Amino acid sequence: MSYTGPAGYERARDEASAHVASQEDSEKKEELLFLRTVDQRPYFPLLKVDPNDEDTVLNAANIIVKAYHDIHSCNNNNDDNNSDATAPKGKVTVIVGGLTNALYKVDLPSNYFLTPASSAAPLSLSSSPTTTSSTSSSTTTTSVLVRIFGAEGLIDRDVESSDFAALCSARPNILHSQLNFVGRFANGRVETWISNMRPARYLEDLQPEKLQLEENTDGEEVATNEANNNDYGLMLEVARQMARLHYGLNDDNTSSSFTDSNKDDEPSLWKVTQGWIDELSAHFANPKLFQHYSNETKDNDVELLTKLFLRATLLQNDHSTTSTTATSTSTSATSDPTPAWDKASQQIIQHLSNELSWLKTQVEHQFPNAPIVFCHNDVNAANILLHTTVVDVAEDPTEEDGDNNTQQQSQHNHHSRYNDQSVAIIDYEYGSVNYAMFDVANFNCEHCGGLDSGVPNYAELMPSEVRKRMFLKEYVRERDLMLASKKQKGELVAVNGAKEEDDREEDEIITNLSSQVELFELASHFYWGTWGILQSTLEVMDGTFVTPNIAIERLEGKAETMNSWDNLRYGKTRLEWYWICKERVVLAAKKEKEEDGGGL
Repeated sequence: MSYTGPAGYERARDEASAHVASQEDSEKKEELLFLRTVDQRPYFPLLKVDPNDEDTVLNAANIIVKAYHDIHSCNNNNDDNNSDATAPKGKVTVIVGGLTNALYKVDLPSNYFLTPASSAAPLSLSSSPTTTSSTSSSTTTTSVLVRIFGAEGLIDRDVESSDFAALCSARPNILHSQLNFVGRFANGRVETWISNMRPARYLEDLQPEKLQLEENTDGEEVATNEANNNDYGLMLEVARQMARLHYGLNDDNTSSSFTDSNKDDEPSLWKVTQGWIDELSAHFANPKLFQHYSNETKDNDVELLTKLFLRATLLQNDHSTTSTTATSTSTSATSDPTPAWDKASQQIIQHLSNELSWLKTQVEHQFPNAPIVFCHNDVNAANILLHTTVVDVAEDPTEEDGDNNTQQQSQHNHHSRYNDQSVAIIDYEYGSVNYAMFDVANFNCEHCGGLDSGVPNYAELMPSEVRKRMFLKEYVRERDLMLASKKQKGELVAVNGAKEEDDREEDEIITNLSSQVELFELASHFYWGTWGILQSTLEVMDGTFVTPNIAIERLEGKAETMNSWDNLRYGKTRLEWYWICKERVVLAAKKEKEEDGGGL
């Protein structure tokens, strides 16, 4: 009873339901330990973890680590009773900073230790202390990460879990060698804990503002201060790891579940965003949306919420020069009194749907052959781990190779302090088949912070054009290395529109990709802007949304209310920059069309 792919999780839940129906009330405890193996990992579909009860977190970690060991030691054991008689022991530490999930580090005084394996299985478990232990070698402790899923309805957890298992199983390694999916429970999963790592900091580690530039004789920006070249290393390693993620997966090094769940190779950008808009529409129409507001103040609260959501989606700002929504909609929202909730919510949904349709048309018209690969879709500073011993060293990407030898470049990267062991990209829950340059564009946007207050600084912290081209140059070098390897193995090197382009100048390649990135920066703003608006409706529905009058102050950016994350404010900020970037794109296209017409 070992299953694979998203369908395996669904089948396991069906069998668990049938099992529950056949049990007596006295056997309720044993029901929770119903186990099936999916993608070579234990899955307990009835075992739930309470984010407010650390004992349940500890219990799940113990059960799943033991089950993982049993599966890989005893050939897919699926016993329905997998608990020890003794109560679980260990230490639970809450990990702060997660926006979507509740996160816990669990230190287990266990006999089972997670260690890298050389076989097809991503990691094996041994019964002796290893370097992955979070404490000294004299102790018997292993650490895992327990993730309780959030963002209900926004992420297909069956597809996500199956994809993550495939990524962890890929050989050669695409992810960090110590990153592994250990097992899953009803509302979350257990992963390995990568010791001695810390999250990157968008300002101190990425440091785009420290790149000093000047104009050269050709009018192009160039790096002028070699003392500041030490901040290139992390950026270049991210470029290399992103390229390996995009082009390292194939039928030979992943499980069939990955190719089955992504076999259409259609970019998820449109389907996911439209799904979020549809979900938003359903929430807007839900009669229980305002159930947590008292009858005495509900009318006033709903009126304030209407203003909030109209402002957040910028229907009360004048963007009529670029809006694909009828001009009367935008202007009436500005001049008329706040419309009733039903009317306002319909305007918002129509507004977002129209913009998504416009964006899709632009991408498909301008870049019909844009590369489509498996993407992370959320590479930000918090999802990049750095080893705590990393010290910045100069790595100058402007140094020319002469013959552009990718093997020499790869050897150079191996000696950098930033490499595939000191840098780990984590949290693949938004990962999917998507446009390759969306991943790059989104990373550009994520240079601008916002993980503390939800207000990224796009005006000052976006990477310069020089930095963006440096990133793309390193990305292309690593991409070509991956494609050359596939060619040596006799595989097809034209992957979803990407080809070896030896007969084209490197600058031409980078320029083409840069144009794609510019348009996908628009898409990144729209994608996460919609996400922020949707997340805030979930808060309204479950009663955790801040009171509307305070929320208006936060939305307006008053200093005393800017100290914590706000989904609605984040959504507004991203959509605001969508409009700013869209206006640039529209005006540039108009200018280009006029120039072309003038030359005829």
